[in-house]
Amino acid sequence: MYSLIALQIPKTASSSVAACLGERNLIQKHQKLFETTFGQNPLYKGVFNVRHALPSEIFRLFSAQVFDYFSFAIVRNPFERIASAWRFGRKMKLHGVYGLSESCSFEQFIDFLYEAWEAGRKDILILRNQTEWTHSPYFRPTEIIKLETLEKDWPKMLKSYGIEGLPPLTRENATDRSQPLVWSKDSQDKVRKMFESEFELLGYSKTFA
Repeated sequence: MYSLIALQIPKTASSSVAACLGERNLIQKHQKLFETTFGQNPLYKGVFNVRHALPSEIFRLFSAQVFDYFSFAIVRNPFERIASAWRFGRKMKLHGVYGLSESCSFEQFIDFLYEAWEAGRKDILILRNQTEWTHSPYFRPTEIIKLETLEKDWPKMLKSYGIEGLPPLTRENATDRSQPLVWSKDSQDKVRKMFESEFELLGYSKTFA
């Protein structure tokens, strides 16, 4: 198996997967086409990265051909994914993209996301549920693996589907986790509400660890 489709959800090791697969990922292979077609979508705020293309966008370009390829997605505990998004935003100074102050705290970030979610905003990528990639009506990945067990499940997946010739999966674009975040009960409850389908369909406990 050479070419495949990687459905890469924001903050689920997508940079590491992109570095590993390169143009063996059909989406990356047709990067220019994706950028030309979807690069101005307000969802991406002018910083579209093809690796985060939604199944609907992939299907629009490839139609039924998507079913000819092995596809996979990596998912992550919703609490950890939102924490990672905040750390990444701080690292890359992305606060201005959504009009947040540079001193925006973690709890303020979740408050912002929750207010946007309640308002039904569709222009914030991290608010898109992981299930939009894993349970899309357009097509679903052949395999879903969890970031929490990636070290074990990645080589198992490659072996099971006969995917050979890839370099080792290395950690790319990591954020500083040396200072643990403080989760208030209110913030926990808001994440549970915003990403309810993720907890249910992807098998994650709503109990905060």
